[in-house]
Amino acid sequence: MKFTTLVLVAAGTMLVLGCGSGSSVEPTPEKATESGVAALGAKTTEKVPGITMMSMNPAQKAQYMRDLANDTTYDPKKNVDLWEQLSKDKSPEVAEAAKALLEKAK
Repeated sequence: MKFTTLVLVAAGTMLVLGCGSGSSVEPTPEKATESGVAALGAKTTEKVPGITMMSMNPAQKAQYMRDLANDTTYDPKKNVDLWEQLSKDKSPEVAEAAKALLEKAK
């Protein structure tokens, strides 16, 4: 009985010492390089219309595309394939807005 108690105390002591906070090794985050990795919390100005419009109804899509057409910082040439696809949409409002962006892209 005394031997078992001694073994349990010794094992517990080794566990506590092994898991203690003797030397803390914390990974340090690497700084972003010029390879295109953005810093955390940095705002991106890149607009991704295809992903943005996935959950929108047709009226919202059309309004979003009209807003993009009026946005001077957005280049519609980046998404010509998307505008061509949406110009054939069954919603006339969406198709018209997509055609306007296609015209602006030319």
